[in-house]
Amino acid sequence: MKLPTIYENSLVSDFKNVLWVRCIKTVNEYRMLSPGDKVCVGISGGIDSAALAVCMMRLQRFGRIPFEAVYTAAVSGMDEAQRELLAVLCKTLDIPVQTQDVTPDALPEIAQRCGCNKLALGLHLDDAAEHILTGLLFEARMQALLPRVKETPALERILPFYRVRREHIRQWQAQNTLEALPEESSPEQITVRD
Repeated sequence: MKLPTIYENSLVSDFKNVLWVRCIKTVNEYRMLSPGDKVCVGISGGIDSAALAVCMMRLQRFGRIPFEAVYTAAVSGMDEAQRELLAVLCKTLDIPVQTQDVTPDALPEIAQRCGCNKLALGLHLDDAAEHILTGLLFEARMQALLPRVKETPALERILPFYRVRREHIRQWQAQNTLEALPEESSPEQITVRD
């Protein structure tokens, strides 16, 4: 069995209650995983998806539910510096990432092509709140970002970080001096997302 990295140890010790436990509780409460699932974990190059990948690798090794996982990054639209930063982050965290020259919108299709029945994304509690707020402000509608949704009849999107706060992921990043791609939108600038 592969030994945990210092980053993984930090996640389950120093940030146990705010990252690891919240992730596990969300996975269990919403029954996100079943024995034999094959999960595609989407890696954006940002710290949220990288932290999720570390949690999923640990859950795969030590969790009660046996499942397979593939770690996929959609790199279309990234320049060379961004691709290099993604590669360095994944190597540092020991994430066995496969890069695909597609946009992130194509991740469900890539997941199905890989034989996956679940797609895990690093969206967290603050993303869910922003999703509701932007819908209300810019589209005059209330639409929630749910923790578990059927993308297609054969693929379900899951959000294991649904109860995790952005600030705790950033604190984990700072403590471990991890460099990642910046978010598309900062908390100071709310933008409409599709």
